[in-house]
Amino acid sequence: MRGAKLWKANAAVATICLFLTPGGLCPSGQTNNALAAELTKRIFPYTDNSVYEIICQPFKIVDLRLQPGEEIQALTAGDTERWKIGQATATDAGGVDRTHVLVKPVLEGIETNMVIITNRRTYTVNMKAVSPSVFRFDPVVEWSYEGSDNIMLIVPPKRQVPPPSVTPKEVESIVDEKLADVPGSPLSAVKELDKTNEALDFDYSIKPDGSYRWTPLHVFDDGLKTYILMPISVRSDEAPALFMVRNKKLTLVNYRIRGRWYIADRIMDRARLVIRDHDNIQKVEIVRHNRTSWWRKILPFV
Repeated sequence: MRGAKLWKANAAVATICLFLTPGGLCPSGQTNNALAAELTKRIFPYTDNSVYEIICQPFKIVDLRLQPGEEIQALTAGDTERWKIGQATATDAGGVDRTHVLVKPVLEGIETNMVIITNRRTYTVNMKAVSPSVFRFDPVVEWSYEGSDNIMLIVPPKRQVPPPSVTPKEVESIVDEKLADVPGSPLSAVKELDKTNEALDFDYSIKPDGSYRWTPLHVFDDGLKTYILMPISVRSDEAPALFMVRNKKLTLVNYRIRGRWYIADRIMDRARLVIRDHDNIQKVEIVRHNRTSWWRKILPFV
């Protein structure tokens, strides 16, 4: 009897190994390699009032790619403490911007929802974080749209926006030039611009809670957007997420990363850059000073 049970157990293990080996067949009749290839990208047919379920895993990023040329007007999620959500914009060879929403849970077994409102449609997404042992993960998510053979629809040309008097690219080039001549002193180059352009406000303080290689070098705004300059030494795998702080709570803010610049589409009195690696949290506070405060009226030269 004991030998029969042992034989059955070995047969069950052999059957499981057959399905899990690279050449074995999955229950659907596909090979594991074919199934893995399908799971590298998930494409939903877009329909109004639909809820899209996305499977995530702890500390793995899911890239939600919107339609080329689509712009986010509002983004909100139910749980922003255990789910890290950010935005990035990439420009293709044709000069068309494509928005990416990046999602990362910090625990398994948690669930939340997210609503993305764009200039074209509304996406309602339900996100679940499963154990890494579960053979299911959606690293890339895209949508297909009715009337298009694929997701790359014809996009109208980008709006022509008058360039600002001082662009981030110009500031970056000046900073880099100064870095070559005076190592470790890029701020003097940026501050020189404040003397010739009254629209730029450099009155920000940067308060890291530790010594990080990604601590911003400088922050300023042009009255509409906030620009954060990161050091040259920062690595792409340690780029922090940017949040606005309101009533002592972290709030999502629409921003993009261009080279060494974080560009937020609004003025923020208080912001926070955060990197979380398991239980280790690194953060840098950014505070905008109020130029209309009473002590600035008395001492305007400060």
